[in-house]
Amino acid sequence: MKLRGRDFTDSELELIKNTISQNLTSSRRKLSILICKQLNWIQPNGKMKDRACRDVLLHLNNKGIIQLPEPRYKLEKQKITIKPVDFFEPKEEIHGNLNNFDIKTLRFELVKNAYQRKI
Repeated sequence: MKLRGRDFTDSELELIKNTISQNLTSSRRKLSILICKQLNWIQPNGKMKDRACRDVLLHLNNKGIIQLPEPRYKLEKQKITIKPVDFFEPKEEIHGNLNNFDIKTLRFELVKNAYQRKI
C-alpha cells in the first residue's frame, strides 16, 4: 500500500498495528514517533517524518485497517466575528473619475494589534 510516497509492506502494517496495541495510552504523536523510529522513516535532513506518519495513521484508521486512540485534543472550529467599530460615513457621495482625485492621501497600514484586526 503506497501512502505519502512510501510503500508499506504487509509486515510494516503489522508492525504499526502491534505498536499501537502495545502503546494504547500513548498519544498519536508519540505513536508516530515510535513508528518512524521502527521503520527508520526519516527526511533527507535526518529528522523523522512523524507528521507524514500521523497522516498515514489517520488514513489507515479511517479505512478501518488500524484503530487509533482517541485524539487528546479536539480542535474547535474558530468563529470569525466582526465586531462593530466606531467610524464615520462620508458626508456626501463621491462621484467622478479616479483621475480627478488626489490619491496621494491614500494610506495603507500594516495591521499591528487586535483592535486593528477587528476593523
